[in-house]
This record gives sequence, structure tokens and C-alpha cells, in this order.
Amino acid sequence: MRALAFVDGQLYVGASSGVSNRLSSGRLERREGYLSEPGSSAKGAVIRLDRDRVPETLWQSTQSLVYALLPWKGQLLVGTGNRSRIFSVPQGHTRDGEAFSVIQDLGTAQATAILPLGSEVLIVGSNPAELHLLSESQATEGTLESRVLKGAPLADWGRAYLDADTPTGTGVDLQMRVGSTESPDSSWSPWGPPLRSGERPNLKPARFAQFRLRLTSSRGGATPTVEGVRLHWANRNLAPQWENIEVMPPGLVITRTGPPEDIGVERVPFETQKLIPALGYQGSEKRSFRRGAQAFVFKVADPNGDQLNFGIRLIPERGNPIELEKVWREKFFTFDTLPVPDGRYRLEVTASDAPSQPFNGFLTSVWRTPPFTVDHTPPVLSELSATPEGENLRIRFQARDETSILKEAMVSCDGDAWLQIQPEDRVFDSHTERFEILVPRVRIRGDRVLVRVVDTHNNEQSAVVQIGDGKKR
Repeated sequence: MRALAFVDGQLYVGASSGVSNRLSSGRLERREGYLSEPGSSAKGAVIRLDRDRVPETLWQSTQSLVYALLPWKGQLLVGTGNRSRIFSVPQGHTRDGEAFSVIQDLGTAQATAILPLGSEVLIVGSNPAELHLLSESQATEGTLESRVLKGAPLADWGRAYLDADTPTGTGVDLQMRVGSTESPDSSWSPWGPPLRSGERPNLKPARFAQFRLRLTSSRGGATPTVEGVRLHWANRNLAPQWENIEVMPPGLVITRTGPPEDIGVERVPFETQKLIPALGYQGSEKRSFRRGAQAFVFKVADPNGDQLNFGIRLIPERGNPIELEKVWREKFFTFDTLPVPDGRYRLEVTASDAPSQPFNGFLTSVWRTPPFTVDHTPPVLSELSATPEGENLRIRFQARDETSILKEAMVSCDGDAWLQIQPEDRVFDSHTERFEILVPRVRIRGDRVLVRVVDTHNNEQSAVVQIGDGKKR
């Protein structure tokens, strides 16, 4: 208990830090967190004990601690921290009666003492130490700033409507300003000119906005009263933002259905196996392998959180675009390249937020992939020979692919195991590679040798040659 006040046989208690549930609950006005739901503890509260010592909570806060109390002019002044606000609570306040009000914000951390000084009140502020004089004389002008309003992520700020009572000689002006930082600073626009209720402000689109009310009175005793402000704004629609489209290795299939039952029939390249966990599931995707498939993963987001769909076209190096999908809803896509001729292509994807926006308000953005190759044609083998040479067998051949780089070659001299081999220059880096190797006779069974080459699109070609013969079969 930090403060006590005794008036007309009633005791007012300023309690802070863990007010009991029994005393802190109650149906007080809900604004700025000054309400503790039943079952929770208030941070600060003002409790009145009547002549029969029956407690009643007049004011409570989940934010503020009570530091000082003073009865004054039929009101109970409450000094708080850590926002150093002065509240006014009617001494005759009941839960169905007049609400409390905020009458001053000192700008220090705490209002630690309130002292009567004739017709005025002296308020002690702490951190930093200050003295403030509160007079009962009515000011002729005052302002009230709103909390900072936030668009998502950018807003067009519209008209504000005032619900105000303005007796003769009084007035209420509303002004607005906008900015791009959550706390107003020098980068914000200046306060705009005063607006009439319902007048549209001349403000640029911005993420944050704030309004303030300027209340004036040209004669004593009369004051304007503002019951409420209704401000309209619309979040600005922003186009989808692309990061990338990932072109997956040839043969990878990404769908929402399970992998095909015949997946075991095909030889899945090692680099593709790493992208297919157990040839199965990767989050919401299902990944598998099918020769001739080409998959893509879209990395795109919408700043407004809108749902997206995609228009997809295949752009050949020469010729007209091929439309693959008009309204695609997944962020991954696979198409069968087998009907498409060998060549270089790009995938063009148009992302649209049409599913979440009005017909005349949706936006699109386009991303084109780097060129990728479609290749269904296997390499060509030539000049294949297997010639005995002492205790060894010399195998020579050439492989060529018109579209893709060669990536793998192997021989089998026993009709069973395949031996990986490298080209003469030791690097697979060309459309044409020459091979020449010596195989010990002890590794050879039978009278034939098999060779196989694979290009980067997993097209395979194999051939067989009789030992001592220069002709492939």
C-alpha cells in the first residue's frame, strides 16, 4: 500500500504489485489496459472502504502502479508510474457511474506525490525530478494524440469522422500525419491542416499514421467534448514478390499424390535420390522420379499475405510460347517434357493475388527462369573396339551427344559388374568424349565387352563389341 486518503468516513487505498484477485476483479471501463479480467491480478488499483469497511474497486490497471492519492474538488486524484499519469476518479464513483479520466501526463517516470496548494495542486514527478502545478482554471486549448495506427504493410489513409459536442465558442480540429517508422520521428510528415469531420486528408500511402485532436474554447466554463473518432483506411495491395524459381534435376517429380507404384523399375540418378527422401514425402510435397519429368519450386511471397495462383508458360529459344497452366495454385510444378522437342527453354511464371483481391485490384509479377535444356535423345557411340594386348584388353570408343554434356561412362567385361571409367582427358565436360582403357585379362569373362554412357539428362546408350573385333553391336 503506497498511498491512503480518508474522506467523509471512507478510506481510499492505493495498492500496487499483485493486488489480490478478490479485490482486483470487477467490471470497470475497458480502455488502455485498465481492466483486469476475473481471475487475474492487477498491477495497481484504487480501493474504497466504506463506513462498514466493505471494499469496492474504483480503478485498476494492468500497467500502472499507484504512488499518490489526493481528494480534490469532489474528485480523487491518482498519481501513477511508470508513465506518470494523473487520473481523476469521482469520489462517489460506482461501477455503473461516471468513468475515470486521464487529466495529465507529466512526461516523467512516476508521479510520486500530490500536495494541495490553495486552489491549485502541486505534483511531484520523479526520474527525472520535476514539479508540476495543476490549476482548476480551465485551459483555452489542449491537444490529444492517438496511438500510432499501422497498415499491413502499406495503407491509403481515408476520412475521419468526429462524434463531438461543441458548444458555442468551442471547437475541435483533427489533424493527421504519416510515417514509415513505428515511433514518430523527424522522418514523419508534419501535421496536416485541420480537417472537418468526413473530409478526406491529403496523405501519401504509408505504413503508419497518427491523428491528434486540438480542443479550443474562447470563453471560460465551456468545453468541447469528443465522444469518439472513426478513421477509415484501406491496406494498399502490393504485388507478389519473387525470390527465385529453382529448376530441379531432370526426372524429379513433385506432386501432392503418392509416388508411382513402378518407381523401382527406373534407375534413379544419385543426385536425384538425395532430393527424394525415401522416394516419398517432403512436407506437403510428394517426390518421386520419372524419366522425362521436369520440376520447379517457386520461391515467392505476397507482402499482404494474399493467396496466390500462377500462370505458367514454356518459352522456347525459338518459336512461340507454350501455355502449360492458366491457374495453378501450388508453389511447385512438374511437367512432362516428352511431347516437347529437344532444345533450350525458359519457364515463365506469372504470380497473381487475384484469389484474395477484387477483380479490379489484383496485381501480378513475373519471373523467368534461366535457360534449361530438354533432352530426350541418347548419346551416340562410335569407334568401339576391344583388342587383346599382352595380358590386358585395350578398349577404345567415342561418345557424342548433340544436346547435353556427357556425365558418366562404364564398361562390363564379365557381363555382370559395371566398372566406372573416365574419359581420356579425365573430365566429363564436353558433348564429345573419347575413352581408352586397359583391363586385365583376369577381369574378363566371355568374348564380349559392354559399354554404356549417360548424359546429364540421364539418357543412356549402350553397345557391345566382340573381343578382337572393331565392330560394335
